[in-house]
Amino acid sequence: LIPSDFPDRKKLDETATNYKYGQFEVFIPAKYLQLPMDCKTNYIARMGQTLGKGKESLIQEKQDLYKSLVDVYKGKKEAVKVVFEMTYRSGCNIFFRTSRGKYIDYLGAAKK
Repeated sequence: LIPSDFPDRKKLDETATNYKYGQFEVFIPAKYLQLPMDCKTNYIARMGQTLGKGKESLIQEKQDLYKSLVDVYKGKKEAVKVVFEMTYRSGCNIFFRTSRGKYIDYLGAAKK
């Protein structure tokens, strides 16, 4: 899921070492997202790692999300609802919402 204008970039996908911790990134053309940022090319949506024992189900949830995103890219699915956190108002970096290693797929306060 790396666009052709990033040919030398190392992939952070299902083939990457950190994928076993649930970490990945996907590139989303800016024209598909209505965000208050100045990105003109591709947003880089990043999912952070989940570390620690007993977190296998949290990692699996992240990997399942990645597979669903790949299915959208390949045309096997129409869309996937995701929640991002934007830490900056400029640039092209966005982050999947997480708390304590878990992907948070809803708005509002994170539940424990």
